[in-house]
Amino acid sequence: MSAVLIYTATIMPYRLAFENIASEFWTGLESTVMALFLLDLCINFLTAFYNADGELVHNLLMIARHYAAGWLVVDLVACVPFNMIVSGDTTSSNSGYSNILKLVRVPQLYRLLRLSRLLKTLKSSDGCLSRLQDYFSLKSSALRLFSFFVSMLTGVHLMACLWCFLPSLEANPTQSWIFVHDLQDSEDFSIYIAAFYWAITTLTTVGYGDISAHTSLEKLVAVGWMVFGIFFFSFTIGSLTAMVTTSDTHEAILTQKIALMDEFSKYAHLSPDLRTRLKHALSYSSSRTGFSWADRRVIFSELPKDLKYEVAMMMHQGSAAHVQFFEKREREFLAEVVPFLVPVLVEAQEYVYRVGEHASEMYFLIIGRCVVNACLKGEFVQVRVIPSGAHFGELDVINGTPREYEVQALQQSHLLTLSKPLLRDIQQDYPKTYAELAVLAEMRKELYQRLVSQMRQAKEQKGQETLKRAKTSELVDMRRLNTMEVPQNSPRLDLASSVAASTQRLEKLSEHVEGVKRLLRTQFQDLVGLLAEKPRC
Repeated sequence: MSAVLIYTATIMPYRLAFENIASEFWTGLESTVMALFLLDLCINFLTAFYNADGELVHNLLMIARHYAAGWLVVDLVACVPFNMIVSGDTTSSNSGYSNILKLVRVPQLYRLLRLSRLLKTLKSSDGCLSRLQDYFSLKSSALRLFSFFVSMLTGVHLMACLWCFLPSLEANPTQSWIFVHDLQDSEDFSIYIAAFYWAITTLTTVGYGDISAHTSLEKLVAVGWMVFGIFFFSFTIGSLTAMVTTSDTHEAILTQKIALMDEFSKYAHLSPDLRTRLKHALSYSSSRTGFSWADRRVIFSELPKDLKYEVAMMMHQGSAAHVQFFEKREREFLAEVVPFLVPVLVEAQEYVYRVGEHASEMYFLIIGRCVVNACLKGEFVQVRVIPSGAHFGELDVINGTPREYEVQALQQSHLLTLSKPLLRDIQQDYPKTYAELAVLAEMRKELYQRLVSQMRQAKEQKGQETLKRAKTSELVDMRRLNTMEVPQNSPRLDLASSVAASTQRLEKLSEHVEGVKRLLRTQFQDLVGLLAEKPRC
């Protein structure tokens, strides 16, 4: 049907404009196209549809009513072979009809009603434009711009063909624009190019006047095309302006952020180097995030669970599949957590966080390497090297304490951060996973403390053998840190799960108690007001 519609919009109008293009091939092709449209009309009577409740309707009578209320009339008229039904010379002179009526009586023009099927196909969710957008990963604004130009060229082509066809309707063709401009002996394509040029100049309101209307019918058609051109030009300016302003929402948001950052930099008297680093951080965050937290909440709240999970696993370049903490997690957990992780880029030798800072988020290392340092008698010593796929920083967030260790990037590192509010949501909705995270953090803290204690003793004793044993133990413990897992039958995990569930119940109970307090307070105030209004005895 797409090929047939392309033929209907391009070749068929050209053949109507120049009737001398006739052969057995074109006659057979036209008959085939007519048969395909008729077959498609019959298929529509047998095609089920979804009603307003989302139910698939198979009843043939209801399908016929649904089709009759839509495109049936237009499709039916487009399938009628008017050239076989209407007889006589429709282009001959007739004093009882004006030239405009002659144009209406030409049966071949009714074939253009098949173009309604083109509109129907393009508007469908599974149409050509939608498939092009999916195949080439086009933005909606780019698709709109493409469809706009295609529609404009199609309209200009149809008008050019009609402009070439008008002289054949005249009683005296020598007065038409073709004879006035001495094009009667030119090739068909040259005449078409001249008509195309006229249609473009008229549509764009340029109107050079070198090709103009001369007969009454040509003037009527030209006036209609001019009126259409005025609306088209106004609509085009508005549409293109909207497309340009909304063509790249991400770029517009980034530009706005950088402009605000420049104003802030001037106000705070920041150094040029710090400004450059801020711009780089904003660009990275915008390129990886794209949407705000509220936007993502709205989008993901409308998706079904399976689709939400698939989208979550594709976000952040599929990083969640390479994070150890997310392995063997339930699909619902991943769908609720992964989309709301925030990407962060930390350059080499920069700090992710320092000792004493407020803990507001935990981290997942996607690409790069980081190191955990502990302060030992005023000197920082390396406790752990964090590999890709590991997580860190969760203990201070869970306990609500300042950072006890510092984390520094050994090389450029890509991180995903999980905020404290999102961690509270995990505690409420997935208490077992939260408990496992808390137990793992406590186990890691104990190993950190053991490593720091061994290093302190080795530094005090300053014995080579002691230092060697400390380093050997450190390597072993560091391997444990990177491969640490919580046994599912661990008593600590059961206890933490119970505590998390109890905490959740206590929070709900506290909210209920607060609600009862507010209700009692309101009723007491109403009672006091009633007593104050009573007259004293």
